[in-house]
Amino acid sequence: MSWKNTVSRLSLMVGAAAVLTACSSQTVYYEITEPSSGNQFYTTKIERPKNDSYLKFTNAENDAEVRLTEFEVRTISESQFEAATKPKATADADSDG
Repeated sequence: MSWKNTVSRLSLMVGAAAVLTACSSQTVYYEITEPSSGNQFYTTKIERPKNDSYLKFTNAENDAEVRLTEFEVRTISESQFEAATKPKATADADSDG
């Protein structure tokens, strides 16, 4: 194999790796609902153990680790995620008092 062929193949492999990395780094936004309470949580990463007994994630609203055994998960847009997780204004902050 010539040096040019080796460089060409290496360049192709590096390019393919860059494309795969770019595609896999896209953020996915999740809304998770606990059916029994109706509580909703928001995160960008969820984990399921191999035995599928629970869902584990970090709540984007307060950085708390959450584990749920009953849940509904749906993907949402970035704008929905940001609207749901932005800090809520308090009554004290809204008054000019």
